[in-house]
Amino acid sequence: MDAVIATKIIEFIFEATGRYSIICDANGVIVAAKISSRIGCVHAGAQKMLREKLPDAMITLEQEEASGGAMKAGCNLPITHNGELIGSIGITGDPERTEPMTRLASGLISKELREREMLDILLANVAQMNRWITAIASIVERTNASQMKVTEEVDDVEQLIGDSFRDIEKTDEVIDTIQSIASNTQMLGLNASIEAAHAREQGRGFAIVAEAVRKLSIQCSEAAESVKATQSHLHASMSRVVDYSKELAANTHEQTKETTAISNMVVELKGVSEALMSVTRT
Repeated sequence: MDAVIATKIIEFIFEATGRYSIICDANGVIVAAKISSRIGCVHAGAQKMLREKLPDAMITLEQEEASGGAMKAGCNLPITHNGELIGSIGITGDPERTEPMTRLASGLISKELREREMLDILLANVAQMNRWITAIASIVERTNASQMKVTEEVDDVEQLIGDSFRDIEKTDEVIDTIQSIASNTQMLGLNASIEAAHAREQGRGFAIVAEAVRKLSIQCSEAAESVKATQSHLHASMSRVVDYSKELAANTHEQTKETTAISNMVVELKGVSEALMSVTRT
């Protein structure tokens, strides 16, 4: 028996009718009474009715008079809830008059208990929903943070690739210079070989050096071409990386917008759940 609900019913009966009443638990112990000194005492009549599962316990005005005031006229009825006997309620006065209001009060107690149970279930569900919302909000927050980090990293990659493109352009200039020098050196080596041939025996040593210079210039030119081809492939690959990075950044920005919207909705929903919890606790 809920003592808070029992006390509420006792006060309601007294305010509405001016009559005294008691509510007992399943053992016949008084849990609520207008006369507070009776709380905790055993009511013999209620205890007998509950133990023997009697439909009621009535004391008439004649019985009250015959007892010399030891007994008070009144009506005691059992209180059932969810098919179980949970206590009793008694209202003083002529049973013919008090029985209808006692039955009404008994039903009212059961109704209050059902409402309290439903409220407890609602509170539990709201609390669970609030925990879920809190967990979802935490996940969304971590997702947003992760997406922002990805966006920053993509921006860094684009910056690095941009710097690499500029380095490649500078390297291209150096390679062009090397190729120009190699070409000129090759022409000089060729001319030197021709002049050495004209000099015959006296130009033989010089001809060997000139040929070596010419071959070295050819190798330099070929190496420069190879580096240039490699850089061209690298440039194409990095261009694809840039395109992919830009697409990834765009998608990440879009996902961030969506998760931010979800986060805002979660915050609003959490506010609603907390407001609902506050209302149900009052």
